[in-house]
Amino acid sequence: MSYHLLSAIINAAADVIFPAGLLALAVSVGWVATGWLRRRDIARDNATRPGERIALAEAPFAGNRLDVADAALAVLAHYQGAAAQRCVALEIAAQPNLEVHCDPRAIREILRDLVGRAIENAPSGRVLLGAWRSGPRIHVSVSDDGAGADRNLQASRLREAERLVALQGATMAIDARAGQGTTVTLHLPAGTASPRSDSERSAGRAPSWTRQRAGSDAR
Repeated sequence: MSYHLLSAIINAAADVIFPAGLLALAVSVGWVATGWLRRRDIARDNATRPGERIALAEAPFAGNRLDVADAALAVLAHYQGAAAQRCVALEIAAQPNLEVHCDPRAIREILRDLVGRAIENAPSGRVLLGAWRSGPRIHVSVSDDGAGADRNLQASRLREAERLVALQGATMAIDARAGQGTTVTLHLPAGTASPRSDSERSAGRAPSWTRQRAGSDAR
């Protein structure tokens, strides 16, 4: 039974005459069950499905180049529905023309895992996916503002993803602070130098960034 159907049943029950205490108990139990179903749906979406998701610790390496901003936008688009269900705002801030040499499918699945967990951590909050270049590395971060941040718990949950990150010649850092949220950052080897337009080079400016809320047009 989906939580949408369960919510409808609960609302319909309100039209039935019950003793006040019994009705309050029924609604309370119903909403607890509804919340559990929401968490179950997101967990099921994060789970590895045969033929669709990579078994994170056992993924074969297939080196290629990946456009980071394109991959990030695709991951956020995938999670728009789950984010809407939990009233989570998805946002992105990424430099354009960032390329990494990696197994593209593996990196996409890592990002999906990180974003899915961030949405679960921050009901009615925000999730920001960022990407930027610094020296020979490209950094990709997923941040949420969930209040119940716990570094040890996050590290335990992300152990398999961290192993797969290492296979890409990359590292993962976890910064979790109670009451402030969690940021997981991937430090990836750059593919090629990020090209800049002639006007940007002549003006000595850094490339413009893609900054937008997922599902909206870049401004």
